[in-house]
Amino acid sequence: MWQRRILVPFDGSDAAMAACDLAGQLAKPGQLPVTLSSVFDRNGKLPQAIEDAAQLAIAKLKLEGISSELLVRQHRIADGIIAAVEETQADLIVLYRHTRGGLGRKLLGSVSEEVIRRARIPVLLVSEAVLGAENPVG
Repeated sequence: MWQRRILVPFDGSDAAMAACDLAGQLAKPGQLPVTLSSVFDRNGKLPQAIEDAAQLAIAKLKLEGISSELLVRQHRIADGIIAAVEETQADLIVLYRHTRGGLGRKLLGSVSEEVIRRARIPVLLVSEAVLGAENPVG
């Protein structure tokens, strides 16, 4: 079982927001902190839409009594997630999966597959279908 911190890779999408909600549900019983992890764009900036969504997610977590923060680094996405795990000493990753067709996956690669392969901690991979459910946990 996780005991230190939950990491949620974050891109500002509805799926990322739902993953934050799920992480909050998992963190609350043990009062674990939650870190949202994102990466800068090519210009070295976090897009404003992602920043705004992250601040909203953090505010929602804090209303639930959960300590949270946003960690932004310059990396490829999967590399950034793995680096954030090491930096924060997280012991669970709650990762949402955007569904793509086979060609899209081959052309763009799969961040979730790479993270699962490289992570040394548990990865809770949540599909968009589960994230759309009213109560994804219990």
